[in-house]
Amino acid sequence: MISRYKIIAGLLAFIFTGVYIYTIPDHYREQGRQEVKAEYEKLSQTALNARLLENAKLAFEYQSKSREIVREYENQLNKQKSDYDNRIANDKRDGLRFKTACVATTRKTDSETPKGNNAEIEYRLPQGIENGIYEVIGKCNATQDRLNLIIDKANALNLVH
Repeated sequence: MISRYKIIAGLLAFIFTGVYIYTIPDHYREQGRQEVKAEYEKLSQTALNARLLENAKLAFEYQSKSREIVREYENQLNKQKSDYDNRIANDKRDGLRFKTACVATTRKTDSETPKGNNAEIEYRLPQGIENGIYEVIGKCNATQDRLNLIIDKANALNLVH
């Protein structure tokens, strides 16, 4: 009979242990959940901070590269503008000229073919017309230079296929 009592006592102990584990106060379980949640949030925040730092580094690199490209672009434009200004200054000093062929014919009384004196004469355009032409040419050249630089940069960055 002693063995029967031991078996019953063991079963009762097992049942009481199960009931005790099942009825552990809810705040202990919630405490465990909060610890796991806090650890997860800590790891998430660490990963988020690492990602934000990486994004900030990439943004800084892109921004510095962009500034470098803009600086190169402006330097090339300034160089082309100074070259253009030098060419225009030389042209303005000499002035725009056009040639005319002055045809003077002389006729003889006989039936010979008329002979002409074809002398070329150079005239300078009026100052207002010259300035207007230079202004239009300057705008066209500046636009074309900018377009060429943009196309060159796009090709260098493989943006144009």
